[in-house]
Amino acid sequence: MPIKQLQTWPLNPKRVSREDYDRTKRMMRKLGMFKPLVVSLVDLPEIQVSKGTILGGRTRYHIAKDLDEDGVEGFNPVWTSWVSPRDKDEAIEYALADNDTAGIYIEEDLANLVKDVNIELGDYKINIQDSLTVQELLDNLGPGEEPPLPPLTPESPKAEKTYTCPNCGEEFTP
Repeated sequence: MPIKQLQTWPLNPKRVSREDYDRTKRMMRKLGMFKPLVVSLVDLPEIQVSKGTILGGRTRYHIAKDLDEDGVEGFNPVWTSWVSPRDKDEAIEYALADNDTAGIYIEEDLANLVKDVNIELGDYKINIQDSLTVQELLDNLGPGEEPPLPPLTPESPKAEKTYTCPNCGEEFTP
């Protein structure tokens, strides 16, 4: 699918730090696009999804665009997996499933596996401890609490809210 025919989902709650973006870009430059973007075939206006909206893989999408613009072959057209969510719940489920982190690494086994490899191990992040489910996140927040704001990334909309520095009291808009 040509990159220009896809669009990001404005309600996607996931953000990636610049460090993780650059790290993932290095991996994709080296290994290529080995996981497709999850893209909607249907319109769901109540959650701002239309045909061609990326439900999973926004970071991979932006990196593929960057690499294509840099002249790196193999990123346009981009690999897509088309889905037809029946409703908003299923669309959100596709988005969550694409980012699911099932399983944990056994530390000693992983260390033995990678101790003699000749790759940049600092580019790979792993789960050593149990992950949190979305329900556990909501339960941990308690009533009335909001999750912390994720860092802005190049594809994030500009924040319009004014914040107050807890140290000096100065107000600013990021």
